[in-house]
Amino acid sequence: MTAGQSAAAAFTEPAPTTGDSAPSGTSGVLGEVSGVIAAARRVATGLVDLVVLEGKRAGLALAWMLGLGVAAGILAVTAWLGLMAAAALGLMAAGCAPILSILIVVVLNLAAAGGAAFICVKKSKQLLFTATRRQLSTSP
Repeated sequence: MTAGQSAAAAFTEPAPTTGDSAPSGTSGVLGEVSGVIAAARRVATGLVDLVVLEGKRAGLALAWMLGLGVAAGILAVTAWLGLMAAAALGLMAAGCAPILSILIVVVLNLAAAGGAAFICVKKSKQLLFTATRRQLSTSP
C-alpha cells in the first residue's frame, strides 16, 4: 500500500475516537460544542494531510518537468546545429567557398536572433499590466 493509498484509506475510514472529545458524562450544549470542535480538528488535520501529499506530488512533477525541459532544450540545440551544418554543407556542394558558406549561415542565425530579440522587446510592454494598473488607480 502506497502513501497515497493509505492517506485515501484514512479519509474513508471512520475517525478514531481520541481524548479530544467530551467526557461521556457530559451532555447538553457543552458536549455538543466539544464534539463539534473535535470534528473540526479532525477535518483540519485531514485537509493538512491532503495538502502535504499534493504538495509532494506537485514538487515531484515540477522536478520531472524541469529535467525534461532541460533535456528538450539540449536536443533542440543539437538539432539546430546539425541543421546549420547541413545548410553550410549544402552551400559548399552548390559551389560556394567553405568560409563563405559558414559566414552565410552565421549571418542568417544572427538575423533570426535579432528578430527574436526585437519581438521579445515589443512583447515586454504587455507585461506591465497597464489595464489593471489603470483600474486600480482610477477612483470610482
